[in-house]
Amino acid sequence: MNRKILLTVLALAVVMLATPYIGMVQAGKGQERLSITMIVGGSVGEADPGRVWFSPTNALPPELGGDPNSVHIRDAGWGDDSTGFLIVVDEGGASEETFDDEDITYTCSYDINLFYDRGDLTIKVNEMWEIEGRGYIETRAVEVLYNVLNPAELYTKGTFVGHGEIDGYKVKLSGEAGTGPPTGPFRIGTVMGWPT
Repeated sequence: MNRKILLTVLALAVVMLATPYIGMVQAGKGQERLSITMIVGGSVGEADPGRVWFSPTNALPPELGGDPNSVHIRDAGWGDDSTGFLIVVDEGGASEETFDDEDITYTCSYDINLFYDRGDLTIKVNEMWEIEGRGYIETRAVEVLYNVLNPAELYTKGTFVGHGEIDGYKVKLSGEAGTGPPTGPFRIGTVMGWPT
């Protein structure tokens, strides 16, 4: 009798431990992956400069004749009057949804680390894209801009992930983040769960 109870308890424990794993494997299964392109506005408006400091801590900024190793910016943001935002969700063929400045309210907070000796800059951006009457998308992009001190050779590498709710449906996003003329920062990737 005790052996039967023990086996039953063990079987239940295995099922309970496996349930979250099975849920993770099933997440996104059967959902169509659509391509998504998000353009961050080319005009930043009245930006919040955030908190700025230099390393070493007693170094003056370069414009004052100092020679710091790096500059750090925390909790900066783009102004409410920023423009040039675009979201395109490609549903295949000629069918796509497009949202622009009239539809999108965008807010963000970002941190920057610029290393003068290496000539690269790391930026982490937390973004909120609110689409009027449809819902919202939250994204986090992490990018490295190389050759910052030589704009002719500037290039960017990065990624983004995101989630949100559109028309009551949960959506998940991921892809490449970068910066390029003439649009400015972009996110290009896939979205799952978008209502079609």
